[in-house]
Amino acid sequence: MTGDTDGKEDIAMNSPYGELIPTPMEFSLSGEHIDVWQSPTLIASEELACFCEVLSEDEHRKADCLRDPAKRIESLVSRGFLRRLLGRALKVDSKAFVFSIGSHGKPYLPEKWQGSSIGFNVSHSRNRLLIAMSLDREVGVDVEWMSPELEWEPLARQYFSASEVVSLANLPKDEQCRGFYRSWVRTEAMLKATGEGFARGLPADTDIQLHTVDLPVGDDYVAAVVSIPSLTSVRFWSPPPGTPGGGLG
Repeated sequence: MTGDTDGKEDIAMNSPYGELIPTPMEFSLSGEHIDVWQSPTLIASEELACFCEVLSEDEHRKADCLRDPAKRIESLVSRGFLRRLLGRALKVDSKAFVFSIGSHGKPYLPEKWQGSSIGFNVSHSRNRLLIAMSLDREVGVDVEWMSPELEWEPLARQYFSASEVVSLANLPKDEQCRGFYRSWVRTEAMLKATGEGFARGLPADTDIQLHTVDLPVGDDYVAAVVSIPSLTSVRFWSPPPGTPGGGLG
């Protein structure tokens, strides 16, 4: 794996390290930034209705097929929040968006907005949801909760390059697990930006060179975002007013 992580910035935000920018009532997407929102996924039933009411019948059916109640709620919240954000940013009815699926399984919006394509990506893990968007570029985002019980060494040997395995082994013992997860989310974000991660999973090696931005998501999580063409300016937002977690939910 040879993604550009040596030149990465731990944070390239327009906000202080570890802090979220409050989303204003009026905001718009930009091709000069990657916009990333963070939200919980496990929310009260009355808040869940805020998202469910904008989903399509197909989105409801896909969620209903999930047997795990927590995963079902995550599915409803992640797609509902995505629709709410798109509707607010583009000033369009959140119910009106029709998503298509690319050749590798990545969802996209086929219609342009004022001449610009809308790149977006969603990731969630253990009650943490991230949604990334930008104009006229593909984006990929990944967040992972770091399980202290994960046996990560076999996974690293299976999926990471030999040099990365050595780099992990050279870290102090108490930093190796976080180092594994950080490499994992950087690679997943890269593959989700290209669309390939949805079809083939993590590769042992890749020659793609992209700039990865690590996101400050708390001590128990790691996250990263990538865009194509490469961009390092990130605006990291809290949920907007009027949505769960946004202050007016």
